[in-house]
Amino acid sequence: MTRLPRPHPEDRRSPYVRLSERRAGEHCYSDEGLDPWAPQHKGYNRSGSPEKSAVIGGGSDGITEVKGKRVPKGGCLAEVVRRLSPGPPPADLPAVVPVEKRAKPFDLAGMVRTDADRAAESDPELRAAEESWARCMKDRGFDGFSDPHGPLEEYNGEDAVHDHGDGNNPGPRPYPGEAATARADRACNEANDLEETWVRVLSRHQRLLIAENESRLVAADRWWDAYARNARRVLRS
Repeated sequence: MTRLPRPHPEDRRSPYVRLSERRAGEHCYSDEGLDPWAPQHKGYNRSGSPEKSAVIGGGSDGITEVKGKRVPKGGCLAEVVRRLSPGPPPADLPAVVPVEKRAKPFDLAGMVRTDADRAAESDPELRAAEESWARCMKDRGFDGFSDPHGPLEEYNGEDAVHDHGDGNNPGPRPYPGEAATARADRACNEANDLEETWVRVLSRHQRLLIAENESRLVAADRWWDAYARNARRVLRS
């Protein structure tokens, strides 16, 4: 049986990844040491003023001109897509959102990844590991968490009781009780093989979905190869 590699201990893109000993003792659930522009952080895609936002991604304030220059529909990101696209994506590849609203006209691999994440989180094997983790946390005096999303949301979620701020402006850390929660989280994750179960279950669903979408993924890869060739040509000119 192939042994699956474990995620990097500083990667908190999933609450199933076991906190490293250092992070559990120092940074806990803060964004410290993580990429501030990663999608899981609240600072993601913050671009400053409405004008700057409009130039980059089109904005949502009806701004059509900045410093005397017309803002392209969807902003500069959408304009790049229009200029570099080798043509419409193959018919059986779904557009996630209209191209003028997104830097990518479609992201089939991202959709497969998201579907695999959802399937894994509803998988009975992972649910059973979550329940064991929750019982362990309760035994250690932390009975308010039904799954490992709970501590991360409480200390650094969008509606966090204790807010660390965002990736650009992290707040004070750790909060009272946070380090104890993080150490218990780490111990219960390890005692119940939560991370290992998550990796195994997620990998299984990823492989199934990749097999189901193989021909579409190949077509998408060819489209993006052509897109990259166009980008290289522009950079050389």
